[in-house]
Amino acid sequence: MIVLDRREHGGLDEHIRKLGVPVTVMELEFGDASFTGSGPEGECTVGFERKRLSDLINSMKDRRLSGYQLRGCWNAYDFVFLVSEGIYREGSGGEIEEWRWDRGKREWGWAPLYSDGRPEERSAVSYEQLDHYLTTLELKGGVVVKRTRDEKETARFYVSKWKWFNCKTWDQHRSHDVLYHNEPMPSKAHGSKWGRAHGHDEEYERTGRGMAQIIQANPTTAWRWASDLPGVDRKAEVVAKHFGTARRMANASEKEWMEIDFGMNRERTKRNPGIGKVTAQAVIRAITEEGA
Repeated sequence: MIVLDRREHGGLDEHIRKLGVPVTVMELEFGDASFTGSGPEGECTVGFERKRLSDLINSMKDRRLSGYQLRGCWNAYDFVFLVSEGIYREGSGGEIEEWRWDRGKREWGWAPLYSDGRPEERSAVSYEQLDHYLTTLELKGGVVVKRTRDEKETARFYVSKWKWFNCKTWDQHRSHDVLYHNEPMPSKAHGSKWGRAHGHDEEYERTGRGMAQIIQANPTTAWRWASDLPGVDRKAEVVAKHFGTARRMANASEKEWMEIDFGMNRERTKRNPGIGKVTAQAVIRAITEEGA
């Protein structure tokens, strides 16, 4: 269930219900929406601070957002998202232009955004200034920033995140941790060293720098090969560690494939599914049959 703060929900609750997710409205001490879901250590809490563009600018300038609201969210939730709601772009002079209704012209159009006061008394807010502020929140404050067009898209974003945290366990999200086989097969940077004894601790590809790390070891030959066998896929790392070498894997019997221990899930409530009889037979056919 998604919980919306009663002071901010507007028509969000109806948009969320239409998307098929239960919602309730109450007063939240911090954040404008929250829910519970599956995290890396079991159940976790997720909070959202929602800011329309003008409020985002003002709370940036008076330090209310980062100095009070986001600090409160970090104390209350395990994961924090900042939703910037509104349509804006960079103007010709570097200022933020907002898409809004012009009462005088009685039409929609782009107009410079001012933090407060009358336009003739204040300069427009810089696009770069806002971008730098949000980048600092993301890279140094650990806040995930999302821009949405309007209230309807914000509701869709809440629902999408609710499904991500609730329709799978944390360990089941593996899109970031897959192998890509280009042509020809990478040789783990050994070159001519393959012809003589050598170590196997070299990297054959860079896995990322800074916070953008791929959380996996450098794939061995056995691991890469196992990932291409029928029915193995994401189990390849465990399979490779079990057999140790590609030769042992190729010579393994059906029984040996079925005896691989994949351990317990993170919550230690049940064992991870292993290699069944049908998969074991398919693997052996793929390895031993000509043309497979």
